[in-house]
Amino acid sequence: MRKALGLAGTIAVVATLGALDAAEAMPLDLAACSNLNQERSTLETSGVLNDLQMTSADAKALAKDRLLRIQRYVEISGQILFRCTVAAKTDDAADNSPAQDTTRKPIPPEPGGATSKKGPGKKQRP
Repeated sequence: MRKALGLAGTIAVVATLGALDAAEAMPLDLAACSNLNQERSTLETSGVLNDLQMTSADAKALAKDRLLRIQRYVEISGQILFRCTVAAKTDDAADNSPAQDTTRKPIPPEPGGATSKKGPGKKQRP
């Protein structure tokens, strides 16, 4: 079954296509990233996340200023994601990154190694 992209998906695709040249842009400095994070937080508290959850049919009824806020939110999120260094990103974005998670422990190998053909309840011959 195919699921519709919705308003958020459509805006994200358009913003991504328009920002392909920005993928090669230089990283932003800490002050610029801080300003972007602050603006993103302001947009989030204004209800932009609820607007992003709407279907495209419901979003057609949104006022133009709300659509512009959604567009700006997507642009800012892209800038933070691709142009801000890990140190400049918000704490919760850095905490959710698997590369930053130092509390994970590796899964120990099974006894007998990967070449073991020992199944449940079976003894392995020497």
